[in-house]
Amino acid sequence: MIGDIIYNYLQEILLTLFLILNIFYMVSWKKSFYSLFVIFSYLSLIFVDYLLKADGFLILLDVGTFLILYIFYINQDKSDFSVSNFFIFAHLLSLHLILKTDSLIIFFVSLEILSFVFYILIGLESKKTKDLSPVIRYFVIGSLSSLIMLFSLVLLYSETQSLSFTSFNLFDRNNITFRLSIILFIFSLGFKILFIPFQFFMPDIFEKVGIPYLTLISLTPKAGIFIFLYKIKYYLPEIIFPIPFFAIITILVSNLAGIYDNKVKRVLAYSSISHSGFLLFSILLPEPYSRKVLFYYLLNYFIMKGGIFLSLNFLFKDQVDLEFEKIKGLYFTDKVIAISSLFYVLSLFSFPPTGGFFAKFYLFYELYRAGFTLEVFILLLLTVISFGYYVKFLNNFFLEPAIIRKREYSKFYEYYTLLLSIISLFGFVFIKFFI
Repeated sequence: MIGDIIYNYLQEILLTLFLILNIFYMVSWKKSFYSLFVIFSYLSLIFVDYLLKADGFLILLDVGTFLILYIFYINQDKSDFSVSNFFIFAHLLSLHLILKTDSLIIFFVSLEILSFVFYILIGLESKKTKDLSPVIRYFVIGSLSSLIMLFSLVLLYSETQSLSFTSFNLFDRNNITFRLSIILFIFSLGFKILFIPFQFFMPDIFEKVGIPYLTLISLTPKAGIFIFLYKIKYYLPEIIFPIPFFAIITILVSNLAGIYDNKVKRVLAYSSISHSGFLLFSILLPEPYSRKVLFYYLLNYFIMKGGIFLSLNFLFKDQVDLEFEKIKGLYFTDKVIAISSLFYVLSLFSFPPTGGFFAKFYLFYELYRAGFTLEVFILLLLTVISFGYYVKFLNNFFLEPAIIRKREYSKFYEYYTLLLSIISLFGFVFIKFFI
């Protein structure tokens, strides 16, 4: 029994051990070999994932988090990096528990731990600029969504005396309590997924928070919630019905808002919200296509979204957002970075033959086969509309006169960014593993 528990939760036991060891580095004045400890811990975790043949989604989250760490490393000194890594370990442990559990109460507790990690991280960032409005807004809305979810679970337990995923199947679907609990449960998840009307606060947070934290917020937590939705739909098929409406409205509003906004990080926020809408549609698909499309889309999303944050990182030396005019002529001063950014932007826009294009193509193809013809047509139109804000990057990178800017990055950073962009450009080669 104990052996089975250790085997099933070996990755989480390792993460807990690394979390404890990281505390010693946080309180120690000396940070000797800390970089080696970080590399060893994440590589060990990924190796154990491979050894135990862990779920591909878990491996994606672990590898993605390891790559995100580089952005933290180049932006922080060793003391700040050890603190940030402690919370990154905690966030990864929460995501593991969310994806492995079949208990709603463990899911809720893990989700709250994940939320508090980001409250603290955003709070630490806000403290630097003495502007606490982002963390206060994030905390208030997050707490409200948590209360709504807790109330939905109370309603569920009051009728079934169970808090496992199977408790959804114990309800009479015509029961008014069941309907209310499901509506509240889906509504509370909207905060984590960022569909309408929960998306309005995210651009403000993007504007005030540093690039490393934006990268983390945009990728792994979002992926974790989508994977949870993919799992829960088999116990709760009712969750599928509101998805097309909320997803389409979310994409439309974020695209229009992005067109009229003129700040770089805010536009990237609207881009993240738009891609959330597309990811929602992967939940609608039958098996085995739902899993394949979701994994392939997330894989490309990690590369292209993480890559655009990495490539523009050197432009943001503090939390302050930049107008697009501040990135004018990037190609004429930093050619490699500009070309890398071009590949990421084209992939985010889904321009052929990038990985982003084939991710959406695969999604549209399977949606069409599943009978969502009207939805596919609407999504194609919305994709075209999104070019209205992606073109801002291309125009300012290549067509505007350059402004004087100081180079403050290494050759490794430059070519690492270029390598990831090439992977994003040729991301379509991965599709053969999913079709």
